Amino acid sequence: MRMLRFTRGGRTGPARTVRRVAGVLVSLLVVCGPAVASTAPAAAAPTKAGSASGTAVAAATCWATHYGAEIPPGSFTASGEIFDMNALTAATSLTLDPQLPFGTMVKVTNVANNASVTVRINDRGSFASTAGAPFCIDLSDGAFRRIGAISPDPGHFNVTLEVLSGGGGGGTPTGATGPIRGFGGKCVDVNAASTADGTAVQLYDCNGTTAQNWTVATDGTLRALGKCLDVSAGSTANGAQVQLWTCNGSGAQKWQRQGNGQVVNPQSGKCLDATGNSSANLTRLQIWDCFGAPNQQWTLPS
Repeated sequence: MRMLRFTRGGRTGPARTVRRVAGVLVSLLVVCGPAVASTAPAAAAPTKAGSASGTAVAAATCWATHYGAEIPPGSFTASGEIFDMNALTAATSLTLDPQLPFGTMVKVTNVANNASVTVRINDRGSFASTAGAPFCIDLSDGAFRRIGAISPDPGHFNVTLEVLSGGGGGGTPTGATGPIRGFGGKCVDVNAASTADGTAVQLYDCNGTTAQNWTVATDGTLRALGKCLDVSAGSTANGAQVQLWTCNGSGAQKWQRQGNGQVVNPQSGKCLDATGNSSANLTRLQIWDCFGAPNQQWTLPS
């Protein structure tokens, strides 16, 4: 089966290739019927429901397909992280209603052989095929191989989807809240207390304002002013700046506190770092190779 493709620009990175798959409304659990290669099967009208995990709410006839090898290296997913075709991730259709938030964990089961894989939603696409058959989810090549064969064609199969846990679009996670103190006794600060996506995160004299009030959330994010500490464009390079961005469940927004005071972004394996080994006000924060220097030491609320 030959898929139609188009190119779309990433959030702040290079263009990414996504697949167009014909609009099939699916909900949190999609039960897929027999595949028909030449004619699109009729899809059942979906029933809207909340984002409760594991809840069966609607049925539609659809297929899963895959993507990966055709994506240029260094491309970004719609969630802002660098695409990895071997990671257990997937894209959902833009027509999916209600939409699954980025970070949602979904169990995908191949109806034909009952093999299943759990994937994390980190991408979007509006899917269509030249044969007119409907698709509901686009798995990374790595995930697809767990439950079926990529070749020979058609490289697609009927699946059921079961939501296991919600992503960044659900309720706000809780956690310890307060200032994050760093190099020179300064606090991690949102520039001008702005809530705009892309706002700089920096060092500044501790002042007790909301711009310095961070929640160490249970989902691995660091949150201030209703948004998340984010590595720009999902970069894993030394010197990639961190910023405030709408929470989306991506790896660019995950952080792990270490026993030695470092704060690591697992996606990159790099540490939160004060640029230029400076403690001056307005010093931007970035990620950098972890080496234990004072400008990588942080005291988080606990």
